[in-house]
Amino acid sequence: MSFYYTREPGAEGQILTGDGEAIGLLLSDLIADAPLPVRAALELMSYLADILTIAEEDLVSHGDIKPGNIRIDETGSVSVEEWGVDRRSGRAPEGASGLVSADVYCLAAVLQAGLSRAGLGALPRDREGHDAAVSDKLASLDWQDLSDKRWMDEVLHFICGMMSFEAELRPDPLDVANILGQVAQQAPGEDLIEWASRVVEPMSAGEPKRPPAYDTVEEELGGPEVLAAPVSQTQALSMRKGASAKGEATSMWTRDRIAQMLAMDDDDDEEESGPVGGEPVR
Repeated sequence: MSFYYTREPGAEGQILTGDGEAIGLLLSDLIADAPLPVRAALELMSYLADILTIAEEDLVSHGDIKPGNIRIDETGSVSVEEWGVDRRSGRAPEGASGLVSADVYCLAAVLQAGLSRAGLGALPRDREGHDAAVSDKLASLDWQDLSDKRWMDEVLHFICGMMSFEAELRPDPLDVANILGQVAQQAPGEDLIEWASRVVEPMSAGEPKRPPAYDTVEEELGGPEVLAAPVSQTQALSMRKGASAKGEATSMWTRDRIAQMLAMDDDDDEEESGPVGGEPVR
């Protein structure tokens, strides 16, 4: 049986796991008529990346995260279904590699779909052509809400890096969760909770609700051996704290460094500041 991960809403949202189908409506249906607001889309990426961080600790990968297996409920909880499915191919150029880097690639493709309501289409198979096409497509999205931010070019470069042709150049999911989560806080407009409450119809009285959590794990990030199994065998949910809620980050993107980037003075008279901490992706 396949299983799902759910990221509850809010900065301290827990990560839940359960068997079968998650609660909520498919993202593919929710964006059929209108794209996501930029702030909500960036928060969605942060939630998904939080899920990837936990999944990596559980030594599981997905390989084909897309709007058709992402569910969002009226509270703003985000679920990814179809974990534990054997896949021979995947969205990333290297296919379903079994590595978290392939899932990071998928997240950027979901972001593009959420903001444009259209897929990326066929991409060139060579490195230079692929990365140039990705850059053009992501840069052409409507970033108007963040156009006055002097750090937006660096953030867009980071997002493009999530879809780098070479897997080893993609950022870690924890960096994606931390960076895009904090960038979302700088964006105007509806956040994910507000958007979900508007577009997702509440469950009716007859619909099944989530069973109560049966286990809470304060996991260490040192290795999977101390973690609970990702799948409930009792049809109840297991609950764990998302890594980004604890402020963890890699050496390239600490919270202090992110805050420094986002606090860059927008005064036109100030000398243009360079990238903080060097190139995050190449």
